[in-house]
Amino acid sequence: MLSCPKCQVTIRGSKTCCPLCGGRVQGEPEPSPFPLIVPKKVNPFTVLRLSTFICIAAEIILLTVHYLTDFDNHWLTFSMICTGLVWLDISMTVNYRRNLIKMLSLQAYFVCAAAVFIDIYSGYRGWSIAWLIPLGLTAISIATVCIGKGLKMLLEEYIIFLAVDMLLSFLQMIPILLDLNPFKLPAVLSMAFLLICGIAAVIFFRKDLASAASKLFNI
Repeated sequence: MLSCPKCQVTIRGSKTCCPLCGGRVQGEPEPSPFPLIVPKKVNPFTVLRLSTFICIAAEIILLTVHYLTDFDNHWLTFSMICTGLVWLDISMTVNYRRNLIKMLSLQAYFVCAAAVFIDIYSGYRGWSIAWLIPLGLTAISIATVCIGKGLKMLLEEYIIFLAVDMLLSFLQMIPILLDLNPFKLPAVLSMAFLLICGIAAVIFFRKDLASAASKLFNI
C-alpha cells in the first residue's frame, strides 16, 4: 500500500503523489478501489432506430420524386419496396441476434422470398427459382448443422430448423409442375439432399425431433 511520509496517511490505488500535499508517495501500488468503467457498447436497438429513420427518410424522398414524375417511373416503386424490405431485414437481425441459427434461417427465407419478388418484378427470368432458392436452402441447412456443432448445441435445439428447410424444399415442386423453373436440376438435387437428411433425422434422431416438436407446439 502507498503512504505519504509527510502527511502520515496511507493511500489506496496507484497514485504517484499525495492528494493532500502533492508530495511523492512511498510503497507498492495496489489495484484501484474504484470500479473500471467499461465504455458502453453500441445498443442494437439504437442501430434499429437509426435504420428506421434512414429508411423512412428514403421512403419520403422516393415518394416525393415519384410524385414529381407523375408516378411514371415503376423503378421508384420498386426502390420503395426494396427499402421496406431492407428495414425488415435489419429488424429481424436485431430482434433475433441472440439466436444465430434462427436469425440466419429467417434471413435465408427472407432473401429467397425477396429474390422471387425481384425476379418477378424485373420481368421473371426464373433465376431465383432455378438457382437461388435451392442453393439457399441447401446452404442454410449445412450452415445450421455446422453452427449447432460449433456452439455445442443439443440436436433438439436446432433440428426443427432442418425440418423446416426440408418442408420448404418441397415447395420447389410447384414451379416445376407449373413449368416455371427454366433449369430444374438444382431444385431436384436440393430436394433429394434435404429429403435424405430428413429421413436420417426421423430414423436416427427421432427422440430429438419429438422433443423439439413438443417444445415448439407444447405437445
